[in-house]
Amino acid sequence: MFGLRNIAFVALSGIAALFAAKDAAATTAVKATVSASYAAVHVGGDGQPRTIGSAVAFDGQYVLTNAHVLKVAGAPVNQAVLVRHDGARANVTVLARSERMDLAVLVAPRGFLRPAERVSAGVNEGMQVWAAGSSTAGPVSADGWISRTGLHVPAFGPGMVARMDAALGFSGGPVLDASGRVIGITTALRDAGPAGLPEGAPAEARRTRREVFLLGIAAVEAEAERLIRGTLIAQR
Repeated sequence: MFGLRNIAFVALSGIAALFAAKDAAATTAVKATVSASYAAVHVGGDGQPRTIGSAVAFDGQYVLTNAHVLKVAGAPVNQAVLVRHDGARANVTVLARSERMDLAVLVAPRGFLRPAERVSAGVNEGMQVWAAGSSTAGPVSADGWISRTGLHVPAFGPGMVARMDAALGFSGGPVLDASGRVIGITTALRDAGPAGLPEGAPAEARRTRREVFLLGIAAVEAEAERLIRGTLIAQR
């Protein structure tokens, strides 16, 4: 007899399959954005970078990261090296730093990275998110969810908080939704701790999730456009 227990089992199996399909689709979308639009930021030079952060393409030439990534021994630097997901490298210069938030604009070789699609609407508490970061061993990833929105943190700027297993090396990198669109930039961690999940590692190897402050992409876009426009006008 095909009773209620069987019906419940079929229903639950269908739900599980639906979530599995959604997770697979999200993973594919996130990987596509990371492969095309993300780079590690190496500062300190001479083949042995002393600082490693992350960045995301804003358009065909300009790349965004946190201003605090672009320092050596506390002093600002004007040059860095971007390392793409496939290992390709490019020398970049700092176009401008924001005095309003922890943001800097880099000038990269045109076409080195592909601009990431960005979205600011519909970012709500509980929304699942993914982040890309870097470590001395190579690319790392993190995931989690948005826990608070509508915040403004002095010295950092406007944004939100996520619970993620991000760590040092994620600063300046993109935080993505399930469609692979950028919703923010990883900016500050409540505590440091070890890096996220190395590529290819099993999911059970994930670190403890911590509070991570993200600059909201709407504010980042507006500030980046202001910095680029102001620099171009000053150069005329």
